[in-house]
Amino acid sequence: MVKKTLFIVSSFLFLVLSGSNSKAFWDPTFSGCVFDPLGNKIGCAKYSYNEKKNPGSRRKAEDICNADLVNKAKGYKLTDVRFDGCWDSAGPYPGTR
Repeated sequence: MVKKTLFIVSSFLFLVLSGSNSKAFWDPTFSGCVFDPLGNKIGCAKYSYNEKKNPGSRRKAEDICNADLVNKAKGYKLTDVRFDGCWDSAGPYPGTR
């Protein structure tokens, strides 16, 4: 599982960092946080994407964001933590999951 997550994160970083202007400050993001049973923040995640420059990057950013939050919640029972996200900063798109 760790190798798979590492591969996904590495692949995403390669896509984001390759190319001259591939990660601009105006690119939309998926972001969210995870909280412990008492409401304390365990950690947050934020991943940008750009469908025009990297088709399919929206889905990858969402998947990696969710995987990162689950990874940050390790050590807690998943039924005891609260996930807030991953939310798309660009809003919902019709016809997407």
